[in-house]
Amino acid sequence: ALKPGANRLEVKVVNLWVNRIIGDQQPGVTRKYTFTSQQFYNAGSPLLPSGLLGPVQFFREVQAP
Repeated sequence: ALKPGANRLEVKVVNLWVNRIIGDQQPGVTRKYTFTSQQFYNAGSPLLPSGLLGPVQFFREVQAP
């Protein structure tokens, strides 16, 4: 909840799972983090845009009395 004065907001951003799968297929990888029985992606597959996409907006919500 917000309080009077300074407030801090922390946003954690993670990668897309498909990008992790592609990363695990790269040459020289010794420790894989993923396993899938379907090989839809390989080491040459393009990475998908990931992270915090688009502008961030904050909205104030007023609770009814």
